[in-house]
Amino acid sequence: MLSLFRGTIIIKLIASLIAPVLLIGYSYLIVPILSYCTRYSFNDVISIPRMVLIYRILLSITMSVTVLLLDKLKLEEYLFKIKNQENRLKVFLALEVIMLTNLIITSTTFRNQLYHVWPIMLILSNGITALLIFGTALFMLVGFEKLTDYKLHKRVKSFRELYKNIIKDKREYLIKVHKYTHVVESFIINEKSMPEVEKLDYISVIQHNIFPFVYEEDIKKVKTYLSIQTIETAINTNQKNYGYEYRLLNPQENILEWYRNYISIEVDEENQWYIIAILMTNIQAEKDLIYQAERDGLSGLYNKKCTENKITKYLKNHADGILLLIDLDNFKAVNDKLGHDMGDYVIQDVAQKLTLLFRSDDVIGRIGGDEFLAFIKGVKLKDLNIDAKGEQICQSIRHTYSKDNINVTISSSVGICEVRCNETFNDVYQRADKALYESKNNGKNRYTVR
Repeated sequence: MLSLFRGTIIIKLIASLIAPVLLIGYSYLIVPILSYCTRYSFNDVISIPRMVLIYRILLSITMSVTVLLLDKLKLEEYLFKIKNQENRLKVFLALEVIMLTNLIITSTTFRNQLYHVWPIMLILSNGITALLIFGTALFMLVGFEKLTDYKLHKRVKSFRELYKNIIKDKREYLIKVHKYTHVVESFIINEKSMPEVEKLDYISVIQHNIFPFVYEEDIKKVKTYLSIQTIETAINTNQKNYGYEYRLLNPQENILEWYRNYISIEVDEENQWYIIAILMTNIQAEKDLIYQAERDGLSGLYNKKCTENKITKYLKNHADGILLLIDLDNFKAVNDKLGHDMGDYVIQDVAQKLTLLFRSDDVIGRIGGDEFLAFIKGVKLKDLNIDAKGEQICQSIRHTYSKDNINVTISSSVGICEVRCNETFNDVYQRADKALYESKNNGKNRYTVR
């Protein structure tokens, strides 16, 4: 609930008064009950050490349960949701101030009162009334939004079941949304109307039915493209057609698949409704073909052609980068002594190590049987501790593999060079290759920078 204090001024004031109102309200319950049970006056209950301890323990437990309940009900989430409805917030704030003032005045009136049943009943009834009014006001403030979300969840349950069943290669959405209230007038999927979600808030419908299936790393992107703000921007800038790609969970097979959405937006003749058409296409087969065309089947790294193409494309627009050629030493002995299965395993092991040693946007490829290439984008030698990187590669790859009591140790020879102005891929590759063979000729298991 601390995040409430980063909201608007009204929300901050409401949040700051919740605790005092509850503290005094619960005190109006606890103190009279303790007074009645012990025959002490109100003043004795809050001044005798033993009674004060009991009072504080009961108050702490009651407040803790209340805070947990408010957190469970997501009070801060719903307060932020209605932050623009200032009239409702102002009424609630005024009610808090009136209740707090009344409770404080009443407490000072009866504080020195001797033990008697009628003040006990008066204070107790005052506390119960205050808490009931506060609870009712709180419900009127955020409870309706909570009930709306609950009803939405119930109403779209069948819709989500249908969603699972139609998640095939292609889907077409046609959504009619009010331009100002953002209420869904109609929601059609593959020419089938979905009355379950009509008259509901557009964002709530999307959140409950689309986002649960989107891969967590892509949710932010999908939210942006489907948001009312993006739709309004597209209309205002006359860019009414756009698309994006993302990953979606296939509920039937419990796997992630790539999808592409093409979105077309129009406004009706009366300028009252957004007409949103979404063509959703499964492009996993397309992604698989691209992956197979770009990747080396054994290592999973980029293949030779793709590696060269990516670096060539980068160098057309940039004059920086560091290229590292990595050749395995003694790899032939692995195949000869331990077998080709172990040789395949070594290639995969080295590929995994290299993947961990470089950034996700660097280019890492297998360009030969036991030869690898890594290209670090956007840096020069002066920007990188290249000696540390070279040592890291050599130490990581050096390893002894064993099978049937036969041991073979491999290492790596590395050639490193920096991209020069106007160099092509072949230019920088040739210089790195010379540095690599210099490492080989100087005893292997080392790196050379040129």
